[in-house]
Amino acid sequence: MQIRSVLRHTLIGALAALLALATIIALAARHIPSETPIGPLARIFDSLAPWLLAAVCLGAVAVWALGGRWLGYALAFISILGAVDLIRLHRSYSLPLVPEAEVAARVIFFNVLRVNATFADRIATAVLEADADVVVFTEAVGIRDALPRLARHYEILTPCTLDACEIVVASRLPVRRHWYLSLNPAWEARYVVTELEAHGGQTFFVAASHLVKPWFSGVAEPEIGQLRGQYDWLGLPVLAVGDFNAAPWSRQMMTLMRQTGMKAPRRAPGTSPASAGCLSIPIDLALVHNGARLVSIAPFGDNLNSNHRGLLIDLALPVATTP
Repeated sequence: MQIRSVLRHTLIGALAALLALATIIALAARHIPSETPIGPLARIFDSLAPWLLAAVCLGAVAVWALGGRWLGYALAFISILGAVDLIRLHRSYSLPLVPEAEVAARVIFFNVLRVNATFADRIATAVLEADADVVVFTEAVGIRDALPRLARHYEILTPCTLDACEIVVASRLPVRRHWYLSLNPAWEARYVVTELEAHGGQTFFVAASHLVKPWFSGVAEPEIGQLRGQYDWLGLPVLAVGDFNAAPWSRQMMTLMRQTGMKAPRRAPGTSPASAGCLSIPIDLALVHNGARLVSIAPFGDNLNSNHRGLLIDLALPVATTP
């Protein structure tokens, strides 16, 4: 009996220590600058904070069941308090949907996965069935073989060759302007901006990007600085879509939204890894600014063989005024 008691207390102590460490990581990661020695590690964990806190809460139940009553209560209380604070922060950088608003444009964003060429035709079929007005693909070389089919329904605005096909934008809305540029010297043409005329006559921007992983220290920070400067220049209503490789509550995305006024959806669909479904991390995002709002946002492409789920977005815009 004494040996069993010692083993039980040892197990409680070890589990509680592990859960305490997970709590510290979840709560502290977003406060650690990327430029510090442990900054890249923090960038891995700050997008995972809700999952870490949920795991701590479940682990606290196990500690309680093993007999560590007060430890279990304390761990559960701290994890819940941390989750409440995370929700508070996220609400300050997000907006609810406006389902009552009129849809001005339907947009699809999808990270195809560059080695996904065998599913190119299925992806094109899914896009056509969704009846989108604007389509944005990243890692777009995977859709290259199906672009001629899509070109019968859309104007393909970006070149796509085997050597250079990072982002493809296709539109059936009238195009006012269109350009693309590089956010960092390592990966070219991973930021594309299109000025479009919506169904109601409003003019708006779709800004598409594919960012490096935020723990690529020395590359990710200047890239975010470049993106911030680009967003600041967009004076019309704007929908910014992209594979940001970071959740909206991460340090990187909260900094970007605070500095630009961009807002994430209040409930962003999980997108990566696609196999996790609704439990995946929302790193593919749709941000709005200057009066643009999301009427709806839903996952797209669950069964299209990518490691990401895409986004199907209905966008509302301010009513156009006559000069």
